[in-house]
Amino acid sequence: MKKIIIKAFCLLLFIPSTVLAWDFSTRFDASSTSTSNVTSSNTNEQKDSYTTFSAYAQTKEEPHRFRLKVKSNRYKKYDENDSNFFELSYQFKPEKHEEYIVSAFQEKYVKTPSISTDTSSSNRGARLQANFSKDLRKTTLGYINTSLSYKKYTELSPVRTDFRPEVIMGLEENLSKDLVFIPELSLGANRSKDNDYSTLFYGPSAILTWSPSDYLELFTSASYLKTRYSNRVYSYQRLVRTYSEKEEQSLTSYEVGGLVTLFEKLVISAKYISYNNQSNDPSNTYKSNDVLFGIGFRY
Repeated sequence: MKKIIIKAFCLLLFIPSTVLAWDFSTRFDASSTSTSNVTSSNTNEQKDSYTTFSAYAQTKEEPHRFRLKVKSNRYKKYDENDSNFFELSYQFKPEKHEEYIVSAFQEKYVKTPSISTDTSSSNRGARLQANFSKDLRKTTLGYINTSLSYKKYTELSPVRTDFRPEVIMGLEENLSKDLVFIPELSLGANRSKDNDYSTLFYGPSAILTWSPSDYLELFTSASYLKTRYSNRVYSYQRLVRTYSEKEEQSLTSYEVGGLVTLFEKLVISAKYISYNNQSNDPSNTYKSNDVLFGIGFRY
């Protein structure tokens, strides 16, 4: 990981000025989130709140762009979930409707996290992305975003590695001057060295945004994600017989919120998110309600 980062910075330093202008855009964000179920438990729900700090710097000139992003999560009660994230990426955009991105990242948990998900552990890796779009009509943009990521979970024993291809297809439909509707369909898989984490996942989502002015945006969204595990088995007993079936999970989420922009650079945000995860394994069924307030500065 360190070698990748050093090489990327060296490349950034030695690209000729005719190709890359040293003009940066930056953004700083801070948010506070209250959650009703910090450990994603179905038997012992625990409330908590956490603060997220993030920042990025990105070169402005196209077709070559470099971006550095950092993020930190700090929990009030369950501080074992504290984590730091770092990502360095390069974007090549030869045309308006075509872009390619390569990135290297690392996420580090301070302790062993109490959050119960497949990805809650220290990791590092890389990601390749290829995104394409096309104007289908005057008011409609169609797009396909593809990605292939590699993650290595460094603190698990044995060490686990995941390969994750994913495709997202969507439309951006301008219903009116102020109203935009974005339906999407995602399809992907996770191929893991630990067979219990190999999955196939798919599902739709939709976002509706209303921007009555340059300073206000209101939005709502809904999504459904079905996950089928290739090898993880749930066993249960009915009368005197024992049955086994492969685990499945269905995550439904709803979101509503808004953004207010002040002085063209300061963004204040608020949103409410509801999660409902169902599974044929009752231990992986949970619900959670989150409320987030944030402030951001962009330059």
